Amino acid sequence: ADQQATHDTQMAEARAAHATREAKLIAAQAAELARAEARRAEQAAQYETRLSRLQVRTEQLESRLAALLSSTSWRLTAPLRALTSLLRRR
Repeated sequence: ADQQATHDTQMAEARAAHATREAKLIAAQAAELARAEARRAEQAAQYETRLSRLQVRTEQLESRLAALLSSTSWRLTAPLRALTSLLRRR
């Protein structure tokens, strides 16, 4: 009976040690996942900022293009551009 109790105690201690190691491993993996998620969130924020800047720039360029295409000088030079285009094709 004494041997059985010793064996049971040793088995319980071994299971407890194993559980502790597993818990530490899981905690380390969770910490790494949290760090990876933080990096991903930071990258996403940077991409969002860049996207916003590019959208503003696109709107500015579209506005400038619309102003150019509706300008008097663009309309007056249309025949010259058409003639130039025809001459280049030959």
